[in-house]
Amino acid sequence: MINFKAQKQFTNFVSQLDETIGDISFLSNTKELLKCLSTKIENKNIIIPIIGTFNCGKSTLLNSLIQRSILPTSIYPETSIAMEIHYSCKEYILGIKENNGECEFSIDEIHELSSKYEDYVYFKVFLNSPILKDLKPIVLVDMPGFNSSSKVHNRAINDYLLKADHFVILSASNQDNIDMSLIDRVNEIKAINKDFDFFLSKGDLIEADKLTEVINNHEMTLAKYCNLKKNFYTTSRTNSPEQLMAILENINPNILFIDCFRNSFDDICNDALNNINLIIKTIKSQNDDIDKIIVELNKAISNIKETTDDQLSLYKSKYTDTILDNISLEIKNNFNDNLNILISLIKNESYEDLTQKIYNIIRFSLLHVLNVDIERISNIINNELSQSMSDVNSQMFYLNFDDNFTQSIKKQINFTFDSNFDGIYSKDQSNLILNQVFELTNASYNSAFKEVKDVLLRIFAHNENTNDSLIKEHIENDFLKEIISIVANSLKDNLNKKIEDIINLISHEFIKNIKDKIHIIENIEKDSDYLDNFNNEELEKLSNDILEIYENFLKEFN
Repeated sequence: MINFKAQKQFTNFVSQLDETIGDISFLSNTKELLKCLSTKIENKNIIIPIIGTFNCGKSTLLNSLIQRSILPTSIYPETSIAMEIHYSCKEYILGIKENNGECEFSIDEIHELSSKYEDYVYFKVFLNSPILKDLKPIVLVDMPGFNSSSKVHNRAINDYLLKADHFVILSASNQDNIDMSLIDRVNEIKAINKDFDFFLSKGDLIEADKLTEVINNHEMTLAKYCNLKKNFYTTSRTNSPEQLMAILENINPNILFIDCFRNSFDDICNDALNNINLIIKTIKSQNDDIDKIIVELNKAISNIKETTDDQLSLYKSKYTDTILDNISLEIKNNFNDNLNILISLIKNESYEDLTQKIYNIIRFSLLHVLNVDIERISNIINNELSQSMSDVNSQMFYLNFDDNFTQSIKKQINFTFDSNFDGIYSKDQSNLILNQVFELTNASYNSAFKEVKDVLLRIFAHNENTNDSLIKEHIENDFLKEIISIVANSLKDNLNKKIEDIINLISHEFIKNIKDKIHIIENIEKDSDYLDNFNNEELEKLSNDILEIYENFLKEFN
């Protein structure tokens, strides 16, 4: 049984901070953030999709875990759909639609629902299972096989790459090596900095020597195409539940849970401490010094607005071109890495598989480059805008208000990007950058897909020459150039807009933080009730109490 304690520990720290703050009016914003964070923590599930090719044993593995033959195991690959397995006293199924609408079904209808992938995005299956109760808040997901229709498979992968916390990958032991569609998925998971564990199912169907050979083949293929080394768990029809539980224990859901909320709590604590410190410094300062600080803070707002307006076009042009160049290079490299596979598919006229392979290469290239470059560019813009605040930073330091004002604001903005989309108010637990990456990737490829397919058929479908070197020449000189051009054209406008959004968001966060500081300082001067009759000594104690909670939090979770 998994010892899951992170949720309770996290809730205790949030409660301690909430009780310490109480009804203090000048920390009302902190109070609201803690309330939202508490709701998030209470409702958080650790999402772990089980992925693999059709008939590799995903549904059978989950059925054996819950000790019921509930999930469909004898369906055609093109009619499968993602199913999340949740614990509940009441047993039922919720069909989730594209617009987040829901429709309830009875458990008895589960086999019929597998064919309703046109109407629903995924299903939530609620079962009264002691095993699932013990696993909470882990939610396992039975994913469509990679032999499913591309529409079903690609939609499911899109959804769960974004919201999954970890993956379990299944490959059947009676297959000599990893299916290349699995390799493509592994590379996508790797590109967005998520992790996985590998399962070899049906290990009892082959001899021990053969199983060792299969494991070696899998390890070599994973190292060759993904530059990864992983331990492979093997299962039989009798030990599957125990092995899956061993994987879930090894994953350590406590760490996954903590990673979802650490930055948010860190940000809330630091914001409260910075505000209390600002209040203490304001109370101790002369009126002339306070007026100077307010003037400098307002100047900083003007400087940030001017810098944003002046540099916006330059930023967009510079960073869009840089990202497009990097994507072009990445696509070329990934085509070269998969050249033998592409040539084989072309020679065998396997155009559906070839189209899917090209889709995977382009998609992985976009995910990898965008994930790295958007984060890098966000940090650069953050640094450049902070430089426009050098005067206020010096003045704050000179008047003993803050040792490094801009650094604390930069840190808060980085937390905004690293924590949940739209801050901790969002339903989605994925961070902001990753959401931006997926929006760009999906918009670009959806726009380019038909053109890519047309070029593919035009160049190769009626080409009777099966010479490897000539096919290679066609790929490098004709096909690849057109593909890169199509992808760049489909991405450019969206990328320009996304970079503009990021610049404006960072600028907005700087200005919002500065205005919050001005608001605090002006309220201390104008409103005698603003501090709830707190004196310096009481403020210092409040700061120390919050700091103690924060330090205990860091000791527990770092």
